[in-house]
Amino acid sequence: MFDFHFDYSTTQWVNSIVIGVCLTKIYSTIAYHIRYREQTIFYFPYLIFLGQLIFTLIFIWYGYTPNYYPALEGNNVLFTMAVLADSIAIIFVLSALPDCQPLTEKKLDLKDFYYKNKKPWNIVHMIWLSIILVCFYFTPNKELVFAQRLSMQVMIPLFYGSMLVGILLGIAMVVYNSDYLHTGYHLFWFFYFFLPSMGLI
Repeated sequence: MFDFHFDYSTTQWVNSIVIGVCLTKIYSTIAYHIRYREQTIFYFPYLIFLGQLIFTLIFIWYGYTPNYYPALEGNNVLFTMAVLADSIAIIFVLSALPDCQPLTEKKLDLKDFYYKNKKPWNIVHMIWLSIILVCFYFTPNKELVFAQRLSMQVMIPLFYGSMLVGILLGIAMVVYNSDYLHTGYHLFWFFYFFLPSMGLI
C-alpha cells in the first residue's frame, strides 16, 4: 500500500517532540518550586529524581537515539516498538511531576506528593524499560549500538543487568516507602545517565 521509511532521519522529529514536551514540563516544574519555595516542603529523593530526568533526556537525545535507531533500520517491528517505547517518556514525566497550581495558603509537601504518585510513574517506567529490553534482545548488530570504550562482552551484560536491576528496584519502590531505597534508586539512574553523558564511560 505505502512504502514506510523507518529510519533515524524520519523519526528525529518525533523524538524532538517527546524530548521537548518532557523538558518543558521539567523546567516549568523547577521554576514552579523556585517561585513557591516558601510554601514548598522539599524532599531529597524527589530533587535527585529531577536531576535524573534531565540527564535521562540528554542521554536519549544525544547518545541513545543516534546510535540505537540506525541499528534497527530494516526491522519495522522493532523500530516501531522503540518509537512507542520512547514516547512513553511523556507519560512517565507528566505522571511523576506535580501540576503547577498556584500555592497561596496551603503547603506543597513533596514527600507526600512523591509517595502518593510513586505507583503510576513506576509502573510506566517499568513498562518502558521492559519494551527497551525486549527490543534490544532482538536487535541485530548490537555492536553498532555502543561506543567502543569497553568490549561487547562487558557492555551487553552490563546493559541487560542494569535494565533488570532497574525493573526489580522499581517493583521494590512500589511496595516499600523507604527513603534509603528511593534515594538509592534515583542515584542509580542519575549516575547511569550522567556518567555516559559526560563521556566518563
